[in-house]
Amino acid sequence: MCSSDLGNRAVALTQDGFGPDHAMVRSARLGLAQGLLRARRSREATAELTRILDTSGRAGAERDYLDGMAMVGLGSALLIDRKPRAAAARCEQGIRILEAQLGRHNVETAAALGELGQAVAAFQPRRGVKLLEEAVAIEVELLGHGDPRTATDRTRLGKLLYQSGERARGRRVIAEVHDLLVAIGEPFDSAELARWLQRHPAGR
Repeated sequence: MCSSDLGNRAVALTQDGFGPDHAMVRSARLGLAQGLLRARRSREATAELTRILDTSGRAGAERDYLDGMAMVGLGSALLIDRKPRAAAARCEQGIRILEAQLGRHNVETAAALGELGQAVAAFQPRRGVKLLEEAVAIEVELLGHGDPRTATDRTRLGKLLYQSGERARGRRVIAEVHDLLVAIGEPFDSAELARWLQRHPAGR
C-alpha cells in the first residue's frame, strides 16, 4: 500500500470517529496533502488542502494553525505548477496566520518563509535570498546545523546565491548540506548535490 493510500485511510478512519470538521480530521488531511506535495501530485494535494480550508462546520470561525499550514501548502502546489506569483500570495496569507498563532521565530513559520522565498526568487531574486536567509537562520538556531530538516532551505539558499552571483558562498552552503546528508546516510540526496557541485564550479 502506497503512502497516499495510507493517508486516505487515515483520513477516512479519523473522519468516521470524529466527524468531518474535527481538528484531527483536518490534521490528517494536512498530512496526506504534504505527502502528495512531496510526490509532486499538486492537483490532489490542492483538493485536500482546499477541504481543510472549506470545512462547512467552521464557517465564520477564526483561522487557525491548520489553515495557515494549508494556505502555505497551496502555495507549494502552485510552485510545483510553475505559478510563482500566485504561490507567493498564498504563502504570504499562510505566514500571516502562522505568525499570529506561533510567532515568526518558529520552525513551521520558518519553513513557510522558505517556501515564500523560493516562490519570490522567480521574480524578485534579492528578496528571495533575504527570505531564505531568514528561514535558514531560524531553522539552524532552533534545530542546529546537524538537523536534516534544515537541508531543504539551505539547499535552496545555496543555489539561489550561486544564481545571484555569490558563487563561492552558494557552493559553500551546498557543500555543507552535502556533507550533512552523507553523515546521516542519505545517499540519493547527497549524490544529487555532489552532481550539482561538479556542474557549478566557483569560477563559472
